[in-house]
Amino acid sequence: MAITISGIHHVTAISGRPQENMAFYSELLGLRIVKVTVNFDDPTSYHIYYGDASARPGTLMTFFFWPGARLARRGTGEANRVTFAIPPASLGYWQSRLKAAGTTSAMVAADHGSSAALQFTDTEGLPLALTESADLPPDESHRLGTVPQEHAIGRIWGIDLHVKDFNASRRHLTDVLGATTVAQREGRVSLRLGTGGWAGAIGLTASVAGEQMGRLGAGAIHHVAWRVATAEDQDLWRQRLDMSGLHVTPPMERVYFRSIYYREPGGVLFELATDGPSFTVDESVEQLGTQLMLPPWLEDQREAIAASLPPLQFS
Repeated sequence: MAITISGIHHVTAISGRPQENMAFYSELLGLRIVKVTVNFDDPTSYHIYYGDASARPGTLMTFFFWPGARLARRGTGEANRVTFAIPPASLGYWQSRLKAAGTTSAMVAADHGSSAALQFTDTEGLPLALTESADLPPDESHRLGTVPQEHAIGRIWGIDLHVKDFNASRRHLTDVLGATTVAQREGRVSLRLGTGGWAGAIGLTASVAGEQMGRLGAGAIHHVAWRVATAEDQDLWRQRLDMSGLHVTPPMERVYFRSIYYREPGGVLFELATDGPSFTVDESVEQLGTQLMLPPWLEDQREAIAASLPPLQFS
């Protein structure tokens, strides 16, 4: 039986200014805070998930909150832009909305499957973009965001990768993960990975001679997670990745999904995450993101963990 990746599951980045981050993504961009938890590998720091109203994989932008973290250094071997999909005829609305908020943006011609994109950065310099798409999976649940439904962000549309071994990264994406080529030019290729309305666009660019590696910090993308349907599919993917010579972690329990991690040949940290069990295993859809949720193995430390976390105002 063939196993496939259905698209982007989530993108995780780093913020050194948590309160500012929440205002930007939930109030300005209109994403819903769908889970307030901790970094399971470092429970002294928050892990916040933004998404659509029902927290579907493919809509999730997440952050590790590291208060006071130094800004990232741009370089090779990293994901360096997240593009969100918005409904048709919405770019003008967003250009005005960002301008009114004091956020500088620029309209550019896109070259990996869309006609135009509005590029900007968040308050810590993380490159972002918006592009119109008629292929947005419907969200049947109520929306709680600050943006009108007809202009609201629908999902993560794509990711840009800047890699140290362009040819090896391209072969991995196409020959191992199953991406297809959309367009190409010298030093850049546009790819599509996934199926139907959830497929993710990938802009792959090559580093230049002598370019330094990116340094992780605030405003940097930590990893990109791709969607697999089940734990059984994930096990098969792990075997395939091992056979291709990559070091893959054992499966890790993330409560809302199960994960494996590895670095693709160009240096970017990839995750394969299962679609389930889902973000409603410990909160109802209506209550998503309204309280601190901990995995079962940390519940007996709740008081100490809560005391170690920096104060945040969730509204």
